[in-house]
Amino acid sequence: MSKLKIADESCQKLNKLLNSAVNNTGKGLVEQKPEKPVLPKKERSKEQELVDLMGEVLTKISGGLTDEFGWMVYDQLSKSCYTKSNSLDTVKHICTEMQGIAPKDQIEGMLATQMIATHHAALNCFRIVAESETIDMLNLAVNSANKLTRTYASQMEALNRYRGKGQQKMTVGHVHINSGGQAIIEESVVKDGCRDPLVVWNNTIIDGHHRSPVTLSSDNKGKTLEILAKQADVSYGKLFQYNKILEKGSEEEKLAVRNNEISIKGALQKIQKAERLENNKAVEWPKVSAFFEHQCL
Repeated sequence: MSKLKIADESCQKLNKLLNSAVNNTGKGLVEQKPEKPVLPKKERSKEQELVDLMGEVLTKISGGLTDEFGWMVYDQLSKSCYTKSNSLDTVKHICTEMQGIAPKDQIEGMLATQMIATHHAALNCFRIVAESETIDMLNLAVNSANKLTRTYASQMEALNRYRGKGQQKMTVGHVHINSGGQAIIEESVVKDGCRDPLVVWNNTIIDGHHRSPVTLSSDNKGKTLEILAKQADVSYGKLFQYNKILEKGSEEEKLAVRNNEISIKGALQKIQKAERLENNKAVEWPKVSAFFEHQCL
């Protein structure tokens, strides 16, 4: 029998005891503080074990170090996630949702508590939207629901950052050396595993494989394909040159490219000659599927 099932059974017995206490004495155990419930003395020895077991379950699923933290989380959620159904259903909902988030420590447990409370509040607003009879009530409920759902997304992002699963960013520097021996370093950003290269071509920067080209400023004019040929990471230059030959070259040149028999220098000269006729025109980044098919890189 799992601990959660045992905890559910204990909640059923606790619920009966709470109801009997309220009916018999007019004061109930409901007025007790959020710490461990105090049971009647006659039932203490038998039921206290179940209470302790439930405390262990709450502590484990909430990421706490002590039973007091588990009972505190339970008390906060039972009040913020109020439903018209009986308390047993509330316990089941809280335990199931907390177990799904699986906090590893008390900070994650508190974030999980906020997320569960925000989720229930948002759904309660959506319920009000469905039952609204006036425009004012509808707008108010919709606005509140939107704010709560955005808050939930922020809380989830904060939890992921705390767990080390946040978005990572890495900068890669490309070194270009011109004919005068001066090195030019251009940066490209690697984000979410995708690389956006900055390629210099005839006074034009090609920013990524599927982006529009950006014309270089007057300070950067004069950069030629020789810079591209001498760069440390030459694969992008090779890709671009071979693409241009496949796009504008003769059948023999295309065949030579596919057989990888044209040197980088020769390819640069042919492409540079063709580009002189179209100087200062934006160069679109062509399709690259042919290179991968023929393994020209």
